[in-house]
Amino acid sequence: MKKISLLLLVTILGSFAACDDEDSPKRSEVMSAQCQDESLRGFEEGDSLTYTVEGNTIGIAIRNLQRPCDLTKFQYLLEQKEGNRIVLTIEELDGGAVNCICPMNFDYSVGNLTSGETYYYEVRVKAYSTQTEFTPYTFSFTCTEKATGTVYQE
Repeated sequence: MKKISLLLLVTILGSFAACDDEDSPKRSEVMSAQCQDESLRGFEEGDSLTYTVEGNTIGIAIRNLQRPCDLTKFQYLLEQKEGNRIVLTIEELDGGAVNCICPMNFDYSVGNLTSGETYYYEVRVKAYSTQTEFTPYTFSFTCTEKATGTVYQE
């Protein structure tokens, strides 16, 4: 069986600012999604989110997030709620019609953070087939040079 290992690497720098108007969610362009390895369909290895702060930008990397095998399109939705609470939603634009899952990777960057400030993040997934929104990750960090962390789903 031919192993297909595809890396979905989407880095959006400067497109979205963490400190924009609170009531104006920002949408990314529509992106492509693909299984990381066809041989891992249905394999439930734990997924994780890793974040790294460099200067005033946070990079968020989600690995092995189990999503429908037929998911091909998504976009990011970034919202700033009260204070420094940031909600990043991975909004699925198709998929969910088949009965299988596969690991997918998602990468995102947010700039314009203020050094010394504490930020509270929620990273959500909005399923296309059910329009259900769930929060797989929550974390907080203080914006300092080289702040890093890893978050696992509970």
